[in-house]
Amino acid sequence: MVVDAHETPDANGDRPRLSAKPSARLRSGLLGLIDRICLIHIWACLFKKLGGYTPLRLLGRKSETINRSYGWVDLWVAVRLSIPVLLLLVGAAWDLHWPKLLVLLLGACSILEVLVVQVNVVLLGGYWAEEEGEKQEVKSVHRLLVNALHNYAEVVAWFALFYQSLQYAFEPVEQNVLPTVDFVNFSFVTMTSFGYPNLRPINTLGFLLTLAQSAIGLMMVLIFLAIIVSALPGPTTRDRVEE
Repeated sequence: MVVDAHETPDANGDRPRLSAKPSARLRSGLLGLIDRICLIHIWACLFKKLGGYTPLRLLGRKSETINRSYGWVDLWVAVRLSIPVLLLLVGAAWDLHWPKLLVLLLGACSILEVLVVQVNVVLLGGYWAEEEGEKQEVKSVHRLLVNALHNYAEVVAWFALFYQSLQYAFEPVEQNVLPTVDFVNFSFVTMTSFGYPNLRPINTLGFLLTLAQSAIGLMMVLIFLAIIVSALPGPTTRDRVEE
């Protein structure tokens, strides 16, 4: 048997001992580094870093009331959903031309915050709890599901505003009475794949928007499934009852 080590004298100089060669130590250190730099840890660190700069977290740093109150979180979710909905209603009533850059920037930041918060709480919360040797604790699984549904509706509303602001990137397939209904319907169909689209993208920007919304919709559906599965009671089998 070949051992990747060589004999060196001990402190007395009379009895040899084995020590690993530099190549073996380097290989061991490299394997340990690869083991620590895993994909889940990289993504977890990235989303944890982004989560520290969300508006609610920044407010929580200034106020212990916001940081420890679940009611503030629920209110924040409701207010965030109302912003794109009100913009859609006001724009439809008065036919206003919203500043496109402001709408796109605000909507993009809101959607990014939704994704970061949902991923940190639902998908990566258990990972960090295990890293710290603790168990993940939440206020209520049903509350997580309700807030996730509000976030889902918020993303649909923001993308409807995107399509309204960037009408030149789409061509109507079927025109309804209200153009806003077309944008909301197209956003809902793209997000859920339920129904049929009444618009179609005609340039690169339109295709990129629909592709981004489809990917976000798929990710949020997986988050919903994770919440629902965690809320289901564990099954009791006959074998367990007999034991």
